[in-house]
Amino acid sequence: AGVRAVEGGVGARGEGAAGDAAHAEQGHLDGVRQVVDGRRRGEAGGAADGADIEKVARRVRMGCIIGAFERWYEFAEESADLRRKMAKVVKRMMNRQMSGAFDGWATVTEEMKVQRHKVRMILSRMQKRALAGAFDKWYAVT
Repeated sequence: AGVRAVEGGVGARGEGAAGDAAHAEQGHLDGVRQVVDGRRRGEAGGAADGADIEKVARRVRMGCIIGAFERWYEFAEESADLRRKMAKVVKRMMNRQMSGAFDGWATVTEEMKVQRHKVRMILSRMQKRALAGAFDKWYAVT
């Protein structure tokens, strides 16, 4: 059950990895209960009883190990997913900052272009007045 859950299988009840682990653990605990109840009733099994207890204890330990591995695997997947999401958020923030800087540069550049045009127009008018005044003086003299 543990290997199938790690590979992404779904249990018979459709519970996924967590359901498989819980089902396996429940089976192991039922075995332990049976052995303990038999001891309480005074049923003696001799050496086979001790072997049964060892077998059940091993199953419980393996169930715990498999459950721990499955929890670690889920945590690792969630951590990787969170890392990807955070990288995406950071990229968006950086893109916003860069586009904001570009928009600021574009605005300043457009404003400078308008200012240069105004300066050219003013200088052109001043030159035309001075030239017109010089032409008027020359025309008056001739």
